[in-house]
Amino acid sequence: MYLKDFHVVRPKFEQSQESWLEWIVNAHVHTKKQACGWNEEDPQCLEFREKLRETLFRLGAGENKIQKRSVHIEDGNHLDWEKMQIYNINSAPEGYDLTKRMEIFNQASFEIFEKMYPEEAPLPPHLIHVTCTGYVAPSPAQKLVSQRSSGSSTMVTHAYHMGCYGALSAIRLAMGHSAAFSEESDIVHTEFSSLHLNPSVHTTEQLVVQSLFADGFIKYSLGNQHDSPSFKILAIQEEIIENSTSKMTWTCHNWGFQMSISKDIPILLRKSLEGYLKRLAKKANRDLKLAKYAIHPGGPKIIEQIAAFLQLEPEQIKHSKEIMQNCGNMSSGTLPHIWEKMLQDPSVESGTLVVGLAFGPGLSICGNLLEVRR
Repeated sequence: MYLKDFHVVRPKFEQSQESWLEWIVNAHVHTKKQACGWNEEDPQCLEFREKLRETLFRLGAGENKIQKRSVHIEDGNHLDWEKMQIYNINSAPEGYDLTKRMEIFNQASFEIFEKMYPEEAPLPPHLIHVTCTGYVAPSPAQKLVSQRSSGSSTMVTHAYHMGCYGALSAIRLAMGHSAAFSEESDIVHTEFSSLHLNPSVHTTEQLVVQSLFADGFIKYSLGNQHDSPSFKILAIQEEIIENSTSKMTWTCHNWGFQMSISKDIPILLRKSLEGYLKRLAKKANRDLKLAKYAIHPGGPKIIEQIAAFLQLEPEQIKHSKEIMQNCGNMSSGTLPHIWEKMLQDPSVESGTLVVGLAFGPGLSICGNLLEVRR
C-alpha cells in the first residue's frame, strides 16, 4: 500500500515565533491586570510582564527552535481585545467558552475541506477526517459529502482526539478499509490548536504548550497503486508504555482543551525507543541504520534527544527540523507535512527508508517504516 498525493493548505496568518510569543505575553499580562486590578505601569505588572516574557522566550525562542508559526484565526494579529474572535479577555479572561470555539472550528474546518475538494474535484470512496482540536456532528467531512450529493459513494470515518500520532492511526484505518473493500482512502487533517489557548493559566507547563502549537491542514491518499512520488508502507507499529497514563493528557474543559506534559517523557521515550524500533524493523525485515527519520516535533528537544540517542546524522533528521522550525507543532498534521517535504526533495532518492515517529497520550509510541518510490 502507498501514501501519495499530498496536498497542503496553509493557514491564513503566518508570523515569526517572536511575534507570536509577544502576543501571548500581552494576553497573559492583560488577563493578570484584570484579575489583580493593576495598571500597566504598576511595579507588580511590570515585574510580572518581565518574568513571563523571560520564561516564554527562554522556552520558545532560539536558533534551533521554532522560527515561525501559522494560525487560522485573526486574534494573534492585533491587540484590540474587544474585536477578538475568541480571546476577548475583557469579557472572558480564559477566552470564550467551548461552544464558541467549536462554532469557529466548524466553520473554518468546512472552509478547509472546500479548498481541499473544489467543486470540480471528485470525492474519494473513503474519507477519513483526523483532528484532536474540534468536534461537531455532523462533521465537516459529512457536510461536504452531503452538500456534494455523494452520500451513496463516499464513506466517512472519523479519527479523533489521538493527538500528535493521529496520522498513524488514520493510516491503519485506511489500510483496513483497503483490505476490506479494495478502495482508496483520502486522509484529511484539520488541526486548529490556536483555538485552545488559556491566557489565565500562567504555569510553566502551559507556557511550554503555548510556545509550540500551531494550526495545520493537509490531505493525502492511501491506495494499492501509485503513479506519482509516494511512500510504500512496509510496517506500522503502535505501542503504549506501561504505567505512563498520567504523563501526557489532552482533556476537555468548559473553556476549551488543555494539554499536560510531564518532564519525564524524554526519559520514558529513551527507555522504550530502542526496543520499539527493533520490533518495527523486524516487521519489515529491514535495517534502519541508513534510514531517514520523520520525527514529530513535540518540541525542539524531542528531535535533538532522539537524534542523539540513535546517533543520527543531521541529514537523517533534516526534514523534521525544517517543519518544526517553519510550521511549529501542528499536532496530528505534523508527520504528514514532514512526509510531504521529503517527497518534494529530489535528494531523497527512490528506495530511501523513512522511519516515522510520533508520541501522544497513553503514553503512546507510534510509527511506521516507509520506502520512497519515484
